[in-house]
Amino acid sequence: MKEWILEESRAARDDRAGSSGSGAADAQKGGPAIHEPGELLVHLNYEPFPKQCQFHASPAKYRLFGGAAGSGKTKALLMEAVLQAAQHPGVNTLLLRRTFPELEASLLHYFRRDVPRHLYVAFHESKHLVEWTNGSTTRFGYCASEHDVYQYQGAE
Repeated sequence: MKEWILEESRAARDDRAGSSGSGAADAQKGGPAIHEPGELLVHLNYEPFPKQCQFHASPAKYRLFGGAAGSGKTKALLMEAVLQAAQHPGVNTLLLRRTFPELEASLLHYFRRDVPRHLYVAFHESKHLVEWTNGSTTRFGYCASEHDVYQYQGAE
């Protein structure tokens, strides 16, 4: 799945540069796609930058992604959570920002705008919880102080 996103983003860049490659036209129409043999082809509104491609391609369990404002850290994190939820049924992910306004303006905004509705069963606005079609969940939250993290420990 990750490999497909990386291949499609490269093909889209090559297509814009004047080269032709398989999948480039499809990537231009709807963005990169999530696809495994035998699965539904899903287009995402996401064309990763080179640093985002490195982030997604890394096999490391713990990855760091730094950079200036607008470098794509938040969107890469969100799309990685979408990929993890799609690839691993029953997984629970938690995406955090420092404050609720930051959460609303970034992660939740990108989620509502860029993640196709048919990929998930429900999004519970009051809980900021996504239920994916395969039983995985993604929770969006915020931690203004280190003590705020306790509200997420052991939560289901």
